[in-house]
Amino acid sequence: MSVSGTLENGSGNLSIKIEDDYDFAHLNEENSDLPTVVKLINNMAWGAQEIGTIENYHITIEFDYCVNCE
Repeated sequence: MSVSGTLENGSGNLSIKIEDDYDFAHLNEENSDLPTVVKLINNMAWGAQEIGTIENYHITIEFDYCVNCE
């Protein structure tokens, strides 16, 4: 997530960008700090992605907001 903008005299523009990858490219190792159930779900999704049942994708959400605009 990134946030940027300019503010002058109490008004200005704010830009927000949120990005995420939905990709189970790696198996979680046994010695990972993740809870066991999370590792199990990730590894099941990895297997589904490997055989083509699910596909990976990237999502981006961007928006601009005008602060105190008239």
